[in-house]
Amino acid sequence: KGILYLSGGKNGGGITVNNLFSYDSNTKNWTVKTLIPPKIFSHWVFGKNDRLYFMEGYKNSGFQASLSYESSLMWSYDINSDPK
Repeated sequence: KGILYLSGGKNGGGITVNNLFSYDSNTKNWTVKTLIPPKIFSHWVFGKNDRLYFMEGYKNSGFQASLSYESSLMWSYDINSDPK
């Protein structure tokens, strides 16, 4: 589809954010999408079919995840269901 996604991170003031943006490489436009549940950075995101999966990384207080299934939190985002 030519769509890239950018999520989380820190803003210019160093505050952790939960933004989600899409970039359409065909139109060269950015779109603000629905906020992701936690405010995180240094997290993992992967996509399959029409879903993005977010695995928790750092929050404001420090590292919150490991690679083990038992301690990692994961959120799913349905690209087609986003109202924005």
